[in-house]
Amino acid sequence: MIESQMRIVTTSWLGLWCKIRWSPLPQRVHPLIKLQLFMSIWMSNFDSSLPRSNKLILLLLSILWWDVHSNVAQLRWELMTS
Repeated sequence: MIESQMRIVTTSWLGLWCKIRWSPLPQRVHPLIKLQLFMSIWMSNFDSSLPRSNKLILLLLSILWWDVHSNVAQLRWELMTS
């Protein structure tokens, strides 16, 4: 029961991330949204009773972490210049 609910939540987050990733929103918004998604999924993973080897959650976290990491310099520059 919990596992199926977590899969639905994870799939929903993945769909939302895909919409954000390829949306026409300004690029400066993306790093903050991605970081928020990453932290939300990370915390929901700790709150669940699923084993840490849930491959879908780990894959999603890896993708989001790579995406956030690749935009850190851009975000830092925009925060300093705003």
